[in-house]
This record gives sequence, C-alpha cells and structure tokens, in this order.
Amino acid sequence: MNSFCSSVLKFTVPRLLIAAALVFQSACGGGSSSPGNNQNPSNTAQESQDNSPPFSPASPGTFIVDYEGDEPDILQGDGLCETETGGCSLRAAVQESNATILLSTNPFTHTNVIIMPPGHYKFIEPPLIPTVVAEGTSDAGMLSILGSTNIRGAGARKTILDGNGIDRVFGVGPNAILSISDLTITGGSASGIFNQGQLTVTRCTISGNTSGYGGGIFNTPSSSAIIDSSTISDNTAESEGGGIRFDAAGLVINSTISNNRILEDCCSDSTYDGGTQGEGGGIDARGGGPVTIINSTIVNNHAVIGGGGLNIATSYQGDPGGVFQEIGSEVFGRPVELINTIIAGNTSTRGPANCKNTISAIHSLGGNISDDDSCNLNFTNDQNSTNPELDELADNGGPTDTHAPFATSPALENGLMDRCPAQDQRGAQRENVCDSGAMQDET
Repeated sequence: MNSFCSSVLKFTVPRLLIAAALVFQSACGGGSSSPGNNQNPSNTAQESQDNSPPFSPASPGTFIVDYEGDEPDILQGDGLCETETGGCSLRAAVQESNATILLSTNPFTHTNVIIMPPGHYKFIEPPLIPTVVAEGTSDAGMLSILGSTNIRGAGARKTILDGNGIDRVFGVGPNAILSISDLTITGGSASGIFNQGQLTVTRCTISGNTSGYGGGIFNTPSSSAIIDSSTISDNTAESEGGGIRFDAAGLVINSTISNNRILEDCCSDSTYDGGTQGEGGGIDARGGGPVTIINSTIVNNHAVIGGGGLNIATSYQGDPGGVFQEIGSEVFGRPVELINTIIAGNTSTRGPANCKNTISAIHSLGGNISDDDSCNLNFTNDQNSTNPELDELADNGGPTDTHAPFATSPALENGLMDRCPAQDQRGAQRENVCDSGAMQDET
C-alpha cells in the first residue's frame, strides 16, 4: 500500500465506520489511480485475481472481443466466445463469461477478463422484454454482470460502448463484481451503469447517458463503488443524481464530475427540500454509506431544488440498512468527506448552488475550494467563496478530459500533500506540491 493510501487510512478510519475503511483498502491496495499502469493487451502475463494488468489472450478466463457487432453467443457455457457469424462480440463475451463463472466450482473466486480493442460498440436492438439484472444477460439490451469480471478497453478515447438509447449499458448484479477501465460508456437509458454489487471505474468516460435517477451511474443500497481517474460528464436525470447516485459507500478519487444536470420539469413549486426530486446535479448521496471525495473537480453541474454539485438527503427506499440515527428531532446518515476537491460553477434553480445536505454532514478534511459558502469548508487550506479559475472541460493530455487550472488559480499548491494521490487524473506526477482538484498544473 503506498504512503498516500496509508496516510488517508490513518486519518480517516477514526472518523468513519468500517465500511469506509474497506472502500479505501480496495482502492489503495489494488494500485488504483495509476494511469501509467495501462498496458497493451498483447503483452503476456499470468491471469491475475486482483485484476492487475497486463493480461494474455492465452490465459484461461480471458475473452478477446474481435468485432463491433452486438450478436449473442451461440452456446453459452462452452468456454468459447462465438456468435453465428464466427466472431466474438462484447455481448457474446459477457454471456460466456457469466456462464463460465457460474459453472465454476468456486464462482466467488473466479475472475474473467474481457479485452476490447479500439472501436465503437453499439447496441443494435431493444430486448423483447425489459431487462432485469437477476435474469442474466439477454440477447439484446443491457449487459448484465453476474460474477467477477474485468472489462478493459484500449483507452477512453478509442473504445466506445454505446447503449444507443435502448437500455442501460451495464447492470451489475447483487454479489457481482465489475471492474471497467479505459473505455467510454455513452447512450445508456435508465443509467449508463446500474450497480447492485461492487463497481470499480478506472480511466473511463461516462457521458451522454440518461435516467430518472443517477444518469451516469446509479449505486443501490447493496452496492459499493470506486470512481478513479475518470470523467463523469453531460449525463441527465429526470429526478435527481445527474452524474452519480450513491445509496451506499463510495470513493471518488482523481475524477471530474462536470456538466451533468437535472431536468427542470422534475419538480413543481410544492416539491420539498430533502425529497427524492431535483437535487444533486453532479453527485447525489443518500446517506446509506460514507462517500469520500479526494482530489476531484465537481463543476458546472445543475440541480433544481439545490445541491447543483453535491447533495446529501434520505433515500426513497427509506432506511433499508438501518444506517440512520435519530438524535433528538434530527436524523443523521453517513457523511460525505471532501479532501483537496474543487466544487464550483454549479447552479440550481432554487436552493444552494454547490452543496446541500438535508441529513448527514459534509466533513472537510482540508485543501478544498468552493465558490460559494454552502459546502461547510472549515479545515486547513479550505477556501470558501473563491473562484478556482478553471478552463473548460478539454483534452489536456491523459486518457480523459479535465478542467485545467489557470496560472493564477488559487487551487495551485492548495492541496494537502499528505492526503494527495501520487498522480493526477491524467497520470501526471504530483511532486513536492499538490494542487486542489483532479488536474495538477505542471508549469
């Protein structure tokens, strides 16, 4: 475990429940937030149970997608990814992966790897019936993940997975584990990713997806999620959670949450604060687990009732895990923690623009910047009502788009170094100083 992860664990564990520590251990122990680790799939290595690259096409449990079609596998469970046309589509690879994992003598320790070369992979037709994660992977529509699966693209700018407005792109089943890296997910309806299990997203772009709740990613109360070195942008929700909805524990590290929004017709003048509509344009946390946000940039998102950047409120499912506590007349859930993060330029039709919390607290652990006073920033190097001076979302090098700080930005050298990841979202080294936000200035 690197020194950054050790220091964050030591600092954070006393303040959070064990669930948060487990999320940090997953992120830190597996070598997350290291874009330089990406390898070409043609490199050879033994199959790795911790999903560390590189992988070999000759390794057991590895499926190589070789064309962009969306046809199903012709015989699930035979160990071969093959459609009627003879190629291996992504859908066929997922179906075969699910089958081989479920047929394994020890499915909970078996991890399959799916490698996607450059291409635009598009859903071609809707399913005959609405998809349900527990039913398995159908021959059309959402790709259901039922076991432990690693899906690796050739880079978010090169490998595009497009739901074509037909269905969710991925559904992660209960007890399933999905690690995706180096690809773009777009065109999903009812969320780009619907997560009921354990999800890790690394060096990905999640953009142009729509849903009622959680336009980019929806995480249910049974789930956990790590978003690492990724961009969640231009997603839309009809009710709340334009970018990401967390109903359980989550970690957002070295990532950009930008230009996500909630539709104005979500709400009426009578829609109340702390409900399930109109809040959390960028991130919507529903108190079901601690959510920690480290060196990330949350900007230019829009809500209707409040919390254009970040919102914490109760879930429409109530309190399924018994996590809320009543203290007097107040109800408290799990907190959101902010470290070296920028929250700015977010808007809301009414209510606070950047941050809103109906339950739980927003705990600052330092190095944060907000251009209003709604985020409860009161720790070392925190700056309220301060313009971070960021450029537009753009390709600034690295696998995903970022917001570059201008030369006069107060974010420069504002981050706390002992809680700073060694690399920024692009994979650039943070040496000696740490900027707030996802992108480190190198000038």
